[in-house]
Amino acid sequence: MRRVLKTVLAAAIFSGLLPLTAFAVRINSVDIKAEADDDAPVEAGKCVDPYFYTNSQHYDIVSVEDVDSNSSPTRTHTYEIVLEANGDNKFSDNVSVTHSGITEVTRKRVQDDGYTLELRVESYPFYMFPAPQNLEVSMEDERATWDSVDHADRYEYVINWTDRNGDENTKHGTTSSERIDISSYIRSYNNDRYKDCQILGIAVRATGDAGSNPRTADGEWAIPARYEDVDTSDYDEDYDTWTDAVGRSAATGTGSGSSGGSSSGPQSQWVQDIRGNWHWSTPSGYATGWIEVGGGWYYCNESGTMLTGWINDGSGWYFCDASGRMMTGWVNDGSHWYYCDASGRMQAGWLSDGTNWFYLNPVTSDLPYGAMVTGWRDIDGYTFYFNPVSNGTQGAMYAGYHVIDGVGYYFNPAHDGSYGRLVTG
Repeated sequence: MRRVLKTVLAAAIFSGLLPLTAFAVRINSVDIKAEADDDAPVEAGKCVDPYFYTNSQHYDIVSVEDVDSNSSPTRTHTYEIVLEANGDNKFSDNVSVTHSGITEVTRKRVQDDGYTLELRVESYPFYMFPAPQNLEVSMEDERATWDSVDHADRYEYVINWTDRNGDENTKHGTTSSERIDISSYIRSYNNDRYKDCQILGIAVRATGDAGSNPRTADGEWAIPARYEDVDTSDYDEDYDTWTDAVGRSAATGTGSGSSGGSSSGPQSQWVQDIRGNWHWSTPSGYATGWIEVGGGWYYCNESGTMLTGWINDGSGWYFCDASGRMMTGWVNDGSHWYYCDASGRMQAGWLSDGTNWFYLNPVTSDLPYGAMVTGWRDIDGYTFYFNPVSNGTQGAMYAGYHVIDGVGYYFNPAHDGSYGRLVTG
């Protein structure tokens, strides 16, 4: 027995000196990836198959076929993939399949005595929306309209215009309808202090997920000839590759399993796309609307992009700081002070902090809506004065006797319904 053991050990040691390629490998698992094919031209309105590949040295992908007769961006396409083992390697009869960028493996079959593996998989194609047709701007109807784009569930627009002060501005937004109300960009003002508003440029493109396709790219811009000076460079005007166009990886189909097996998707987390935008990624895709993360509230628009600054969600105005976190209490946006209640909603009108009274502009006038008022202000036929000095009580309403610009004034100190009003006579 001792001699047999020595012989076996000697054979094992000698075999370890031989090249590894001299031994056939039993392939028990394969890994397939699907990503953007950046060699494929970026052409709007056509589905483009993903690029399937593997990094293994034991087998190769030898053919991929899209077997769908009706090419649509709104659903997964069925692909038949054939792999061949290299050299004397063979696929195990119960080989497992891991994958990324693929939604599901629906069939696997080992053929040719283990040298061939046939897979049938489901994966979304890459797709970019075409430009909206017949974009027209009507000054009489005070609206811009265009034809609907197939598979788009919303539209992105950019408007360059001069406001009533003659300053140039840019409005970037989204809408779910095929029209934009442009009345606020073209209205004339009779007051001699203001110039007439005028649209300088407008552009519209289709966007959305084409159902639930995570590989859908924002569409080409439609720009009327007379408004061709509109600047869309900050919003991906041109795409060189599909990776640039989509700017994110598939949130679905990242997992592993065999034919008909389950896949475990990624955990919810913040992810940054190639454009620098942040998204809250969940196993079912990008979150939209208000989301609570780590005890803070954040807002993601209809395309899943986290927003900062002032946000109107349809119920009111909210302010999110540079990190995207919703603010409460006193908020300074760099120009004015505002107050957001415990729910984050911006307030307007009279406000008391328990010690002082403040007035937050409730109408659009010389100050933005909701901005804290300072200095002299006529309210409901009465005159008030609000501290203009940044000394810890800026914006607080005066009461009692105060000297303003060298002149003494008296403001009613009594809490009798006329508190803070300027007393005259």
